[in-house]
Amino acid sequence: MENKTLNTIKQQINQIYTLFIEQQKNGTIINKWLNLKECCLLKGIKYKTACNRPSLKPDSNKARNIGGRICWDKDYILGEWILKSDDELKK
Repeated sequence: MENKTLNTIKQQINQIYTLFIEQQKNGTIINKWLNLKECCLLKGIKYKTACNRPSLKPDSNKARNIGGRICWDKDYILGEWILKSDDELKK
């Protein structure tokens, strides 16, 4: 049951990523950087949970300060971080 759910989530993520790539090719303006709230929304975890559990946040070494906010590159979030399970993130 969990594998089916995980596979469904991975398919949805791939669709979102494909949509981002298509929009980028078409010249549609999209954000290159995602803040923690946007990352949490895409991953399906609560923002407050991520704030209270630093292990669930994206890799801090890949973070950048953009306009006074900590942000991560969209390609890293959609290509790597979002595909990791909570257990993998805690390691």
